[in-house]
Amino acid sequence: MKIVHLQSVVTSSGNAPYRLHKFLLENGIDSKMIVQQKKLNDDTVSLYKNNDIERFLISNFRIFLENFIVNKILKMLKKITFSTWKIGVKISKHDWIKEADIIHLHWINGGFISLNEIKELLKLDKKIIWTFHDNAPFTGGCHVRSGCNEYMKNCEECPIVGSKIFKNYPKKVMEKKSLFFDNHKNLKIVTPSKWMMDNVNRGNIFKKNPKYIIPNVLDEKIFKKLDKKSCREILNLKQDKKYILFGAVSINDPNKGYKELLEALKILKGKNKYNNLEILIFGRNKIQDKLPFEYTELGEVNSEILLSIIYNAADIFIGPSHEESFGQVFNESIFCETPAIAFNGSGSSDIIEHLKNGFLAEPYSPKDLVVGIEFFLDNPKEVISVDRMRKKNIYEKLKKVYGLEI
Repeated sequence: MKIVHLQSVVTSSGNAPYRLHKFLLENGIDSKMIVQQKKLNDDTVSLYKNNDIERFLISNFRIFLENFIVNKILKMLKKITFSTWKIGVKISKHDWIKEADIIHLHWINGGFISLNEIKELLKLDKKIIWTFHDNAPFTGGCHVRSGCNEYMKNCEECPIVGSKIFKNYPKKVMEKKSLFFDNHKNLKIVTPSKWMMDNVNRGNIFKKNPKYIIPNVLDEKIFKKLDKKSCREILNLKQDKKYILFGAVSINDPNKGYKELLEALKILKGKNKYNNLEILIFGRNKIQDKLPFEYTELGEVNSEILLSIIYNAADIFIGPSHEESFGQVFNESIFCETPAIAFNGSGSSDIIEHLKNGFLAEPYSPKDLVVGIEFFLDNPKEVISVDRMRKKNIYEKLKKVYGLEI
């Protein structure tokens, strides 16, 4: 049984599709990946075309063209991630695709795979699995809906496309998806959380396709409880401080919740009860606002081992996103036995057990984020519950969706 995964980009710090790919390899399954951007050394992962022209010129031009259409032609009224489903490569001609028994689609946007090319893949009469890592597959183009439910009406009145000429573009995308995908027996849908599956089921596409909820795979040999003192020594952190960790979030993306996070930290500072508190920040984005507490920026992390050390060094992890299809960072933190704080109501609610391994705050209340922070700062010995049976359950679900034995 040969499986090939399609994913726009993979990095050495890992993402959900790459972790799944490695898991399959570890269990003796013939798995490969084709990507648009490759930022690691792994012979089982291949660029669409493995040459410098594709790597440095053509792939970047596709990404530029996709962004140009979104920003200059569709004239988006909000700063959200939006895909046209128009730009892509002829992936169906790739040798690994021809050899595969199963094609597993993941996050394929950003100029990688177009709707027309998915149609061509379906013509190959192979098993097609599509994991929805955000909302884009079942909307007219939005990756994050931000409360918009127009996709339930096929995006007939899109509130964010500013172009008068192309105002109906999302509706046409929905019509095309319905034409291509409805009732296609070879196409199975996977979501990483119940919340995401509920969103899919409210829409008008993929009504009759087989659907499965399969959480993302996590390497428990890496993300596990480590000695906090040793982790802090490695990172040159102080032993007598309390550390709140978060990933550097985009200030320009409302979904990332930076506004709510900053307000929560200001409220916490005003209580004047945590004088030994410091903020740890990892990620590529630089903090542009002065935070109310002393903070350390750890920069972009390109190692899962280092990431595990960072989680273990912290007392709390906080992720203020409004919407998460699953919430991989919460999962990582919890398996390192560092409590995670998130807003209730999206994929993170599948992971966090309220007041046990984390806190589910009222959306989108900075004050309630503070309640969660205080709860775990004031109860540092709170028992962290981790479902170690979860991975075994994932194995069983993968067997069913792929139709193979692991």
